[in-house]
Amino acid sequence: MPPRKSIELNHDDLLVFFEKNNEFNRELRRLTQATDIRFDWEARAYRLSAAAARSPEVCHNLREFAIRHNLGFGRAAARRLGALVTRNSLSRLRAELSAIEEKLRGGISLPNFHADGGTDMAERLAQRAGQLRAMLSWPAFGVRPAECDLVSPGCLIRVGFADGEEQTVIISAVDLPDYDRFSPFKSAGRAAAVSRVGQGWQMENGRGTVRILAIMD
Repeated sequence: MPPRKSIELNHDDLLVFFEKNNEFNRELRRLTQATDIRFDWEARAYRLSAAAARSPEVCHNLREFAIRHNLGFGRAAARRLGALVTRNSLSRLRAELSAIEEKLRGGISLPNFHADGGTDMAERLAQRAGQLRAMLSWPAFGVRPAECDLVSPGCLIRVGFADGEEQTVIISAVDLPDYDRFSPFKSAGRAAAVSRVGQGWQMENGRGTVRILAIMD
């Protein structure tokens, strides 16, 4: 039997091995938008159709659920949900985590958004660091599985803008040498994180529609 706290792919179903209670039931229903979710007493896991994972937003929500509740992923579920790392993406995630930790240790002056009712940047970075630590423990593959067309942690994202320009970016909270980036704290980064190849969204800076052309290792 899989570990008690994990998300697994079982034939055409996703199994979320997690303790049963009404709060988690409601949270999973909200995050997955699934109408068929139920608690399977024999498997001792929440069961829902893997068809829910066709939505990049649901995949992202399940990854976030796993981070919040310290769940792992089986390898088949990881490929389906984009909850995976590769040799190359691991190095980018580690570099981002190291840069964040250095900023937090050094007490570098960071923007404070409390006055606008937002979250202090140091708090945002600390939260991002926690997410990165969780991602680093996700199933590792030598190279990116060919069937996974979802944005996943540390991947390279080739995007095209309405004016015909193309750019390769990563999602990172801090600047990293040799990489352009979308911040996970801004609309472009948030939109990219819940997307797959071919999807697009409107940029907030007036550049029109941006579309994901390819996801690379």
